[in-house]
Amino acid sequence: MDLQLFFSRTLKKFQISKFSLGFKEDWQPSIEWIVQEELQGKRYSFYYAETLTVLFEVNKSLTEEELAYFQDLFEIIFIKKSVYYKENEIQKLQEGLQAIVTNEKVESLLENILQNAVVAIPAASTGILTLYNEQTKILENIATVGLNKKIRHAKFQIGEAIVGKIFAEGESKLFTNRAEIVQYFNDVSEKNLAILAPEEKLYQSSGLIAVPIKLSEKTVGVILLHQQKKQWSFSELDVKTMEHFASQMALAIFNARIYQQLQERENYLSIRNQIHDTLMSLSLSNKGIPAIVKEIQSILQMTLIYYDFIYYEEIQTNPSKRDDKFFDELFKKIQVYPEGDYVEMEGEAFYAQPIILDHFIIAALVVEAKQEISETNRMVLEQCAMMISNEILKKQSLMDRYLKHNQEFFHRISSVPSTEAIQLLNQKIDYHFNQSFCMIVVMIAQEKHSISSELELHKLIVAIEKQLRDYGIFLFGTNNQITIFVPYNDWVEFKTIKKEISTLISNFSIFFRVPLYAGISTGQRDLAYIKKLTDEAQKACDYGARNQNTSVISYDSLGINTLFLTQSKEYIESFINEIFDPLSQERNDLANTLRAYVACNTSPKETANQLFIHINTLYQRLGKIEKILNLSFDNREHLLRIQLACYLYDNHLI
Repeated sequence: MDLQLFFSRTLKKFQISKFSLGFKEDWQPSIEWIVQEELQGKRYSFYYAETLTVLFEVNKSLTEEELAYFQDLFEIIFIKKSVYYKENEIQKLQEGLQAIVTNEKVESLLENILQNAVVAIPAASTGILTLYNEQTKILENIATVGLNKKIRHAKFQIGEAIVGKIFAEGESKLFTNRAEIVQYFNDVSEKNLAILAPEEKLYQSSGLIAVPIKLSEKTVGVILLHQQKKQWSFSELDVKTMEHFASQMALAIFNARIYQQLQERENYLSIRNQIHDTLMSLSLSNKGIPAIVKEIQSILQMTLIYYDFIYYEEIQTNPSKRDDKFFDELFKKIQVYPEGDYVEMEGEAFYAQPIILDHFIIAALVVEAKQEISETNRMVLEQCAMMISNEILKKQSLMDRYLKHNQEFFHRISSVPSTEAIQLLNQKIDYHFNQSFCMIVVMIAQEKHSISSELELHKLIVAIEKQLRDYGIFLFGTNNQITIFVPYNDWVEFKTIKKEISTLISNFSIFFRVPLYAGISTGQRDLAYIKKLTDEAQKACDYGARNQNTSVISYDSLGINTLFLTQSKEYIESFINEIFDPLSQERNDLANTLRAYVACNTSPKETANQLFIHINTLYQRLGKIEKILNLSFDNREHLLRIQLACYLYDNHLI
C-alpha cells in the first residue's frame, strides 16, 4: 500500500489537523501537511532519538491506546528512515574508500569526500575542509561545499577562530546553538573577516560540527559542517560519522603524500642519473674542472663559485670576483659543516658544498642562497663535488709526477760540473751564474703516510711556489719533506726569503694542526756546492725537529750542535744520564750546581754569587760531585765530558 495514501486516510480518520516530520524525502509533500485548516484542538508531540520530532494536533483528546498507535506508527517511520540514512551513509563511505585507491588528484578526492559527508548527514547544509601547510605554518581552506569558493582565500593561524582552536586542541566538538558558535568564533584577523563576511550562510548556522583530521595522532587539518535547516539538528552520532569521513580524508592525504614522495624520488633519481652521465662524459673526455663547473652553472641557473684550497685555483661565474680573504674565511667556516650547509660571508647568505678527499677539505662549491636551496640542487652540487674530487685526484697524480721529475732533475744537476749544471738549470728557471743560492728543507711532522698527508704536502708546495715565485725557485717533495733551491742576489734578499718561509711555516702549522720544521743552508755561488748546502739545510731541519723548534733554523747558527746531529736520541740521552742521574739521587741540588759551575766557565767565585751560597759550600758540593761521578775537574778529558753533558742538557737535545 502507498505510504502517503495510508497516512492521508489515517490522519483524516483521527481528525489530525497538522503534523511536522523531521524527514525531507520526496514521499513527504511538505514540511507542514495541513489536513483541516482553522481547526483548533489538542497538540501532541513524539520524539525519537535525536533526529525525529513528530508534532500533530487533533480536535479531541486521544486515548492511551490511540497515542500508542501513533507512537508505534511514527517509530516504524523513524526506523525505516534511519535505515535509509545509514545505508546512504555507508554508501558514501564506500564511495570515498573506492575513490582513495584511484589515481584521482588529492584535492578533487578530498572535495568529493566532503561532498559525501554533507549528503550523508541530514542536518548538514555546507562544509569546509582546512589543511595545515607545514612550510607556511598556516591553516588553508582547500575545499568547500555549498559555499562561495572565495572563502578559500582565508588563511588561519593556529588558535584563530573555530578551525584554529580545534586544530590546536585536536578533539572533535559539537555546537548545538548559535550562541556556542559565536562564543568560539573570536580572535579572527581583519583580513579573514573581510573574506568571510559576504558569505551569509556562515552567519545563519544554528549548529556546527568540527572534527580534526589526524595522521598518526598528528593533526593535519579540520572539517567543519554547518547546519542551517531549522527542522534538523546535529547529534553525537553525526560527530562519529564525521570522524569516519575524517579518517577517509587522512587516508587520502597519507596516500597522496606517499605518491608524491615516490614521484619526487623517481624524479630525483632520474635527474641524478642524468647529471652523473653528463659529468662522467666530461670527465672521460678530459674536459677538466672548468667544463664541469660551467655545466653545473647552466643546470643550477645560479651564481656559482668554485675554489680549490690545495692549488689555489678559482672559477667564478659572478663578474664581481671574491678575494683571498673571502676564501680564507670560507675555509674556516666549512670545517664546521663538512656535509654542506648554509654559511654567512660578508653579510650575504651562501650554500657551501665542501669537496673532500680522505677527510681533508680540498675545495668547495659555493652558491648564493637568496632563497632556500632545493633538495635537487643540493644533489646536483653533491654529484659535482664527487666528480671534481676525482678530477683533483688526477691533478694530484700529475703533481706527483711533476715532483718526481724535479727530484730526478735535481739529482742530475748535483752530479755534473757547474757549467753544465747552470745550463741545465736555466731550462727550468731564470738562473744567472753570478747569483748566490741557498737550499731550504721543510718537513711536516706526520705519523704515517696517507692521501691526506700527500694533499697537505701539495698544498704547502703550491703555497711556497706562490710565495717565492719572484725569486725563481726550484723545488721537489717526497713523503713529508720539501727541498727548495732558492737563488738570491744579496744578503737583504736572503733575509727576506728566510722571513717569508718562517711566516709560511707558522701559518701552516696552525692550518695542518701539526708542527712544521725548516732548515736553511749557508749561501754559495758555485753549483758544485749544491749537495753540501742541501746537507746543511737537512741538518738544520733535523735539529729543529729534534728540539721541536718550529722557527726556521739556519745552519750557520748550529755551531757545535752539528757534531751531535748524527747521534741517535738514545745515545745522547744515555750520555747525559751518566752525569745527571747519580746527582739527582742526592738531596742537595748538585745537578743545578754543576750546570751553574760549567756555565760560569768553572769560576768558583762567579758560581757562588750566582747560586747565592758561600764559596766554601760550593767547594763542598763540587767535591761531592767529583766523588759521586768518580771524575776530576782538573782532568781535561773529564771536564770536557762534563761540559758536553751540560751543554746537551741545556740545549734540550734529548
